[in-house]
Amino acid sequence: MALLRRLAGVGEGSLVYAGTDDAVGQVSTCRAIGVVLLRAGLASEPDVRPASVAAWAGWAVFEKTGRIEDAAVAMGMRSLDRAARLIGLSLTQS
Repeated sequence: MALLRRLAGVGEGSLVYAGTDDAVGQVSTCRAIGVVLLRAGLASEPDVRPASVAAWAGWAVFEKTGRIEDAAVAMGMRSLDRAARLIGLSLTQS
């Protein structure tokens, strides 16, 4: 219930950081996600880290739209190559 209230309160803003310094916001977000992973018992998994949450969200958008551009926007990334790497997508043609 508290999470729903927070989501309603921030609208398009950040769930865990409401300031204007992007670097501080990223650190704050990573710490919050790290705490959630720790409490969920997933912190010791070698392939689960805070970036995994962004990767999962990006992959979900990519699966829905078929567009890496949309996935990059959803993950807050400017580079399509980095976005593709994060979600495990190969952009090279064979």
